[in-house]
Amino acid sequence: MLRHACSTMALVAFLTAPCWAQSAAPTAMIAVNMQTTDLLVTDMKYRVLFNKREQKAIPLTDFDFAANLQDELHSTLANDKRFQWRPAKAAEKDALAPLFAPATMKAKSLPAPAVEADRVLLVSPSYVAFIHAMRKFIQVGVALRLVDRRTGRVLWKKTLSERTGLPDTLEDMQADNQKVLKETLNKVMDQITPKVRAYVVASKM
Repeated sequence: MLRHACSTMALVAFLTAPCWAQSAAPTAMIAVNMQTTDLLVTDMKYRVLFNKREQKAIPLTDFDFAANLQDELHSTLANDKRFQWRPAKAAEKDALAPLFAPATMKAKSLPAPAVEADRVLLVSPSYVAFIHAMRKFIQVGVALRLVDRRTGRVLWKKTLSERTGLPDTLEDMQADNQKVLKETLNKVMDQITPKVRAYVVASKM
């Protein structure tokens, strides 16, 4: 009688236990790393007999685009219940930094990341400005790579981009601590984040 009662109590405890206690979803980590935080500008100057192409870099101050994008991606991917998504911690981002080197971008496998996650989404953003007589815009691009943390195998890669026209000259956009320039970059970030989410949600993990 006592044995039957104990068995019944154990069954009830199992059936009423939370879902996460029975089968926790695997974890996926988002790590964002930029090779440079400067805005790279290509300025095409047309002349009667020739065209002159000038390139320069504009340093951005008090503006962490990578951290902002990582937070945005974490928020938008949180509803993908196939995984428990989390952003990379500072120490983890330092450990993953070698995996963002340009020489690794085409690799089919990487050294297995020493982090606690089943999947690692490596995100490499960049931004550029292009100026000439007909078009003036800022473009943000993100190179995505999903890595199996246990084996280091790159499961898939995808590059996405979005752009928007410049609301003013670059010189005027840098006034007031680069306020308009930073707002424009954040605007393009808001445009590209849903595209990243749509691709990740539709992909095999």
